[in-house]
Amino acid sequence: MQNPNQLNNDGILFAQNGDYKKAISCFKKAIELKNDNPIFWLNLGITYRDFNKIDLAIEATLQAHKLDLQNHEITNTLIQLFINNNELEKATDLCQKILAADDKNSKTWNLLGIIYFKSELYSKAQNCFETALSIDAFFADALFNLRDTYFELGDEEKAIECDTKLKQLEK
Repeated sequence: MQNPNQLNNDGILFAQNGDYKKAISCFKKAIELKNDNPIFWLNLGITYRDFNKIDLAIEATLQAHKLDLQNHEITNTLIQLFINNNELEKATDLCQKILAADDKNSKTWNLLGIIYFKSELYSKAQNCFETALSIDAFFADALFNLRDTYFELGDEEKAIECDTKLKQLEK
């Protein structure tokens, strides 16, 4: 009998090498053997995302989320998938649930900021990105997003400050 953990590891290696079909096959076999492991479902979802099968990615990641509601990595991956699929209301709802339980989750603040940015609610986006950076001052994605938000708000001076900080982080 095959070992589901080994199948998962093999799937990860195939995915890293761009062989998504083999990776998906491994994750599916692992899930057949142990369908209550949220990480197997998450890895399947991420691989579907990378293979540009967004609906299947959402389906698999939703299953992972149902199996482990407390895992913020899974939930943040699901939020990102919803954002990429323009399901902003679902993404917002999930962000708010995470932040209600853990308002120090910088990644979720950043994702909520992305939702507001995509919705052209730049002041709200700014607040989210600034909150993310107040939690994690070295969060390059949030700093990058804040820079773009400052440009949209016409605050070129603050955008340039963000650029300067980004260059410092790269060192």
